[in-house]
Amino acid sequence: MNIKKTDNPDVMEYKETGGCYALLFLITGAFMFLAGLGGLAKPTGDPMTRKLLVLGPSIFAIGTIIMSWRSTIQFDRKNKKIIKTIGLFLPLKVTEEPLDIYKSIVIEKIEKKGPDGSYFMYETSLVSDSGNMMLRSSTKLKNETEFAKKFSEFLSIELTEKI
Repeated sequence: MNIKKTDNPDVMEYKETGGCYALLFLITGAFMFLAGLGGLAKPTGDPMTRKLLVLGPSIFAIGTIIMSWRSTIQFDRKNKKIIKTIGLFLPLKVTEEPLDIYKSIVIEKIEKKGPDGSYFMYETSLVSDSGNMMLRSSTKLKNETEFAKKFSEFLSIELTEKI
């Protein structure tokens, strides 16, 4: 999670969009559709042409949905709330929760398994009695420590390291 300050000094926000994966679907879908159109020039009526004409636009539509995906989390320290927004082009769902339920920010060292063996990730989370909200993770402790210090100062919440 890459949290950035906004124009309002009392609000930090995290934004997430569909990203590069959407381009893969858009290009693949367009290519398949155009390949299907090229197959229409054949007089035989190849069944693969029909499949390409159906799959191409379907994959293109999936890419459009992924590209239009928006997710935002705002941390408002003045109003003491967290505002979560999810949508496609426009907000579809907005939820709010109190910031006061979070008692501390914690950095935890977590062992992960990979194809080349195990490695460690450092996760920064907001901690409450009802559960944690993972903010971000990194393989570099220094990055997580710097982020957690800045974020705990911003929210005036205690920082705890479980390393």
